[in-house]
Amino acid sequence: MCDNCVVVFGCRSPTVGHYLDVTRCPFCDSEVHLAVRQLPPTKGPNILSLDGGGVHGIRQLSLLRSLEERLGGDLRTAIFDLCVGISVGALNIIDLVFNHSSVDDSFQRFPDLARKIFQQPAKPALKCLAWIKGVERLIRDGKYDDHVLDETLKAALCPDLRIFDVETTCGVGSRVTVIASRISDGKACLLAN
Repeated sequence: MCDNCVVVFGCRSPTVGHYLDVTRCPFCDSEVHLAVRQLPPTKGPNILSLDGGGVHGIRQLSLLRSLEERLGGDLRTAIFDLCVGISVGALNIIDLVFNHSSVDDSFQRFPDLARKIFQQPAKPALKCLAWIKGVERLIRDGKYDDHVLDETLKAALCPDLRIFDVETTCGVGSRVTVIASRISDGKACLLAN
């Protein structure tokens, strides 16, 4: 039964707010006992947005863990209408939504991932070589090795995972958007399921 039929054929519950009681099936006229919860008209979308920031992603997970404690439940069972992440925030969202990880599991795994992804390059003995290495990193368009990032992500995420597989997300209707930027012009690209 769709939402419109529930509104048309149901009646407001006298005991519980924002519930509609359906006592008879509109199609076969048999007796049913169905209580359908409606969202209040003031309810907006629930959006989880996690920013980038390298190793500061551990702070995000710490805040999410505190939020779980305060709400008294598992954030994986909370239905977010949209989960948006950039950089390490995208990594955290993908781990929580697609890997079905708990916030605590992600929090425990994050330091190891950060050590692998954000390795500082070895410092050369001569200062002029350090300057040349710095220029090389700027030309390569990155401070960290993208091959290490790629391999770490492959190890952390299921190799069969595709962002467009909506049925693999936890929560009904979880939508995930990862924000990336094009190397050629720096414009933002939204990758969404």
